[in-house]
Amino acid sequence: MRFQLILILLILTGTMSYGQGKIAGTIVDQETEKAIQGAKITLTNSKMKATSDKNGLFELADIPLGFHELTVQYPKYEKTMFYTDLVKNIDLGILKIKKIALPTDIQCLSNYSFDGKSADSHTSVKNEQSILQLANRDLPHVFEGNAAVYITEKGGGTGDSEIKIRGFNQQNIGFLLNGIPLNDMEGGNFNWYHWEGLADAATSIQLQKGTSSTNFAFPSAGGAVNVIANPSEEQFGGFAQLQYGTANQLNASFRVNSGLIRNHVALSFGMTKKNGDGLIDYTWNDALSLFGGATLKFNENHKIELFGFTSSQKHGMNPFRQNIGALSDDLAESISTYDVDALDVWLPDQADRYRNYTANSVSENYTGKQFSMGKERDRFASGFFNEKESYSEKPLISLNYHGKVNAKTSLQSSLFTIQGLSGITGSAGTFQYMGNHPAKPIDFDKTIAANKENVESLGILYNEVNANKTYGLLAKINYRINDNFKLHFGVDGRIAQNMEFYQVRDLLGGDFYTDVSREISPAPKAALGDTIFFNQTKQIQRYGGYGQLVYDYKILHSYFTAGLNTVSYELTDHFKNVSGNEAFNVKTAFKPGFHLKAGGILNLNKELSIYLNGAYLSQVPTFDNLIQTSTGLLVTDAKNERFQHVELGSTYHWEEQKLKAGISGYFTNWQNKSHYLPYVSEDGNAGIIFASGISQRHLGFELEAAYEPIPLVDIHASLSFAAWVYNDDTEGSYLDYTTGDTATVKYNYYLGKLLVGGAPQTQANIRVGLKPLKGLRAELGFRYFTQYYADFDPFTRTVSTDIDQAWRLPGSSVFDARISYDLPKINTFRVQLFAHALNILNTEYISDAADNSLLQAYRKNGTIVNSHDADAAEVFFGMPFRFNLGARVNF
Repeated sequence: MRFQLILILLILTGTMSYGQGKIAGTIVDQETEKAIQGAKITLTNSKMKATSDKNGLFELADIPLGFHELTVQYPKYEKTMFYTDLVKNIDLGILKIKKIALPTDIQCLSNYSFDGKSADSHTSVKNEQSILQLANRDLPHVFEGNAAVYITEKGGGTGDSEIKIRGFNQQNIGFLLNGIPLNDMEGGNFNWYHWEGLADAATSIQLQKGTSSTNFAFPSAGGAVNVIANPSEEQFGGFAQLQYGTANQLNASFRVNSGLIRNHVALSFGMTKKNGDGLIDYTWNDALSLFGGATLKFNENHKIELFGFTSSQKHGMNPFRQNIGALSDDLAESISTYDVDALDVWLPDQADRYRNYTANSVSENYTGKQFSMGKERDRFASGFFNEKESYSEKPLISLNYHGKVNAKTSLQSSLFTIQGLSGITGSAGTFQYMGNHPAKPIDFDKTIAANKENVESLGILYNEVNANKTYGLLAKINYRINDNFKLHFGVDGRIAQNMEFYQVRDLLGGDFYTDVSREISPAPKAALGDTIFFNQTKQIQRYGGYGQLVYDYKILHSYFTAGLNTVSYELTDHFKNVSGNEAFNVKTAFKPGFHLKAGGILNLNKELSIYLNGAYLSQVPTFDNLIQTSTGLLVTDAKNERFQHVELGSTYHWEEQKLKAGISGYFTNWQNKSHYLPYVSEDGNAGIIFASGISQRHLGFELEAAYEPIPLVDIHASLSFAAWVYNDDTEGSYLDYTTGDTATVKYNYYLGKLLVGGAPQTQANIRVGLKPLKGLRAELGFRYFTQYYADFDPFTRTVSTDIDQAWRLPGSSVFDARISYDLPKINTFRVQLFAHALNILNTEYISDAADNSLLQAYRKNGTIVNSHDADAAEVFFGMPFRFNLGARVNF
């Protein structure tokens, strides 16, 4: 009996020890979830191997029961381990592996930042993620919720959004597309409506804070927005997407990539069509964007790329801030610093947050033509007029080369051009107005009737036109000295011609308009499309280069960059004659600037990194600060603006606990901020006050974190505190441009210790996501801001007793909601449904404000009553409640 029991135990033990099973699974890309064919799956500490098929499927058979580790490897993907306790045959299901974050050629050229290697604060968003965040809004909203980043939609027009980073506006933020600078070369300006549809063309979008990682010289004291739009992809695929929202806002887009054909050619093409009525009155929009590219790959070492993007758009604008009482008497009354007597002026019974005071209805019987984009056209709508409308078409084309000379040397270059026409409309002359509202909305029917009766148009609509041609070359050479040291050299050459002029857009019932602004007798009579008021050509040349030394050793990645650039401006005024018919011309000498940047990141372990960066920028003044366009005065002693920046930060990534956090502190000092103001002296001579030496400092602290406490919940939060302040009082000198002499009298500006306005200095954001079912995600977001001082012109602070802070806006909070659902995959098709509800409580709040308004402030007997209180401010409200629904198919 004992022998039989022992025999049974031995049989059972043998069965348990030598039992076998199968392990199966499907290998897919972590981001796209596309099946990966050819991945190698190895059973650790054994010779058992398998290869995934075209559907990503694999199977390992005859595996002993027990605990096992699987290793999955595939070229250009991270080596990934998976674990299982095999007790019988098992299918592990979907196994996701992640692409190695190696910089593409385009990313190298554009100085894209990478986690663990870049010593800066940055956020990267992929295309599919960006769509869920944007909710059919302008591209910068993809970064909503980032610490010290403030985004406003201003008057509500499509493309009129503005992003501010660490208190700096868009003139001090660099915008790049595949490394190509998009800021206007004349003054650093940037408008999102010129680039409608760019979010759909983008492969990824990155925000870099501080002086950024960009090595070329361009405005980036606050940060940079770096858009990567790969000309083509190596794999076949694409997407089609449709969105619909409040005010009939429709957005349809698609992109198709051919993949690499016969290992040599790849093509891509995409399109976005966007139109809607606008949530704010008369802020309609109509845009068509086209983008695409082609890659010719000669071999593994050499390839060329052609990329193109163009957006043809027009939209109704609401560009002027209003007194709070003109938009909401309830909100005005709730603000303690708003004088309620002002409501009698602003007619509370007409207060309307949706109202656009620059547009109005018109009789459909008026059939007069309009002139824009070089020809006569019918107006956009027969039943209303926009006094302020924007239109543009500015295609960008680039030809890129990427080459590997040898094992140590590589080259990237981009030859590009941006050309096109853009305009903003306005009004000039005498008009009839609606009722007695102080905002003076134009009564177009009465104005047209008056012009018809008079024959000569007393009031007209005009186009303020910019015809731009920019040509440029960016080139970068990379040389690997050894495993630790690398050298990068780059050159940047750009030239631009801006033709700026006004032209008659609509005669509003009259036969001609007399342009009395020009010093010509008799004053010229202008017909539809004729040039009036102003006609100038501006030429800008910018050349520069840089060198960068990179040192990498185990856990340390560091760099030092030094760059030089030189800029020249030239103005030709075709309406200002020197003698006879000769146009007035003035040109600056080439003025030099430079930049120094250094930084490093120390990866203390797998989870914790510490970084430090610093920069010194000497930035050449803008066009208008070297040549005054209204007089042609050449400012010969203007000083470069200077920026000193230092930032210390740390990132922590605990992958096992699904926790990622970052903390940073920064200090940026802006010196020699310069500006000019037209001035008429007591003796009647015209001139300018040129002020330089204004200084402001931006000091702040930021915290960002993402945490997944359980698989069903994820939390994203950010917090920022700042102290942005003007450093000292400064002075300006009166300059008589008729003689070029500097007068002895000085004009003082009392700015010391005034806080910088225009963006909230304290912000908090939190988003909580729930994933109750596979593929389903719901999110509730909360945004709060305070310590927000109204923007103001520092050159208005000329009285020693006028030292009060600008008006402080009330703190505000906004709730948003999002939901998305990924349907089960069908072959290679992935369908995603999504919906957004923005400002779900329909909160009335002020998103933008300007202090001490000349036009909107409450006055008694012509005098502003409370210069730095709420009733003297002009404001934009934050957008009301709206929804957006969408569907996307990825393939």
